[in-house]
Amino acid sequence: MPVVQCSSCHAHYKVGLDKTNKVLKCVKCGERFEAIALRAAQTKAYGMPPMGYVAIFGGCLVVGLIGYLATRSSEPAALPPTTATTSAADTPAPVARTPTAVDSKELLRKRANDVIQTMRKGDDETLALIYVDFSGMFDDRVKKGLETGTWTALSELDQYAKKDEYLKLLRGEGPELDLLKRAVVKDVELPVFDGSSATVRLQLVDAVTQCTQDWTMAFQSVGSNWKLFGVTRAAIVDPATEGKTSLAEAAATSAGKTRRNPEGTVEKVEPIEGTSPSTTSSIEMHVRTLVDPAATTAASKARTALVGVGKPAIPHLLNELVALDLKSEADLQKANKLSLTLMELSGRDWLIVPGMNAGSMTGESAGDNEQMRRLWFGWWRDVQGTYSGPPTLELTKDEQDQLDKAAKKKKGDKSTVEDP
Repeated sequence: MPVVQCSSCHAHYKVGLDKTNKVLKCVKCGERFEAIALRAAQTKAYGMPPMGYVAIFGGCLVVGLIGYLATRSSEPAALPPTTATTSAADTPAPVARTPTAVDSKELLRKRANDVIQTMRKGDDETLALIYVDFSGMFDDRVKKGLETGTWTALSELDQYAKKDEYLKLLRGEGPELDLLKRAVVKDVELPVFDGSSATVRLQLVDAVTQCTQDWTMAFQSVGSNWKLFGVTRAAIVDPATEGKTSLAEAAATSAGKTRRNPEGTVEKVEPIEGTSPSTTSSIEMHVRTLVDPAATTAASKARTALVGVGKPAIPHLLNELVALDLKSEADLQKANKLSLTLMELSGRDWLIVPGMNAGSMTGESAGDNEQMRRLWFGWWRDVQGTYSGPPTLELTKDEQDQLDKAAKKKKGDKSTVEDP
């Protein structure tokens, strides 16, 4: 049976194959750890296999037994289950895991984008559970002389405090955090691999101010996934004051155009070339259902369908926005549904908010809604040539299980039995 080791107290367990690569709870220290099967070299220091296992070969000569064990050197030696304390000398040094076959550059780039999107949403729980390697961050700061000791030596309370501190370091504060919340992510360099670690360089472009900031994100391989353990940010560049050209300006200039205001002109846009008549008919039907005041469940299904269609649906949603009177309560309700659908397709957060009624809408609120509408048209003007689909946040089964367990724990659900 595979042998796994608790990453906190280093206790060892024999587990079934179905338990490997899953998050288990250590019986000894109570910490959770990923059940990664140890290699043979890591298990030699812990003794021979149990006598019941060796008894199968009881009639073999000593030389024959050694020969047999040599042929089995690629498999981990079986160990009796134990919760006994092991000394530091007995504890094997951690073996760096190299990226697996599925760890492609595109996967790592997507991982970096998912981290950015999770940061933008302010979803610290998902960020902490799924995407960040806090022990890696701690060890990195120890190397730089900023911390002392090891992550596992910290008390649970200290680890909790450090997590909050490190999340702030990753997100940034003040103007950096403001830029992150409005940013469009631009890849500027493919991931660079170095054994079990990798770096991804990105540029963030503020969708409103067009300020830019270069990020270098450091990842390391933890189990079968990449986890973030550091972010280095360059200074924010404001093209209006620094006299430098942002990515968006460079793209517009190369196309023979002058950089425009992020807000666009509210006017009809062209449909996506190559969209089939049947797809066009389906989109138009879903848009009508979406804005139908009498539709409730059907409107929700229509929105899901439009998001599933993707890029071809965007011009139809925008064109439906053109004729709406945002001082009319009925039209505001329609605009609200259209903007919610566009938010799912784009990852932007320009929500058109209906008032209690047309008469109660203040001039400031009405102006905000008009601006949101113009921003949608400006966004499509700038991205229609490069848009590749709605932002995704795909989690592995183990990661989803972690989130589910955290949600149950938050609700005080004690009905489930944790492994092992």
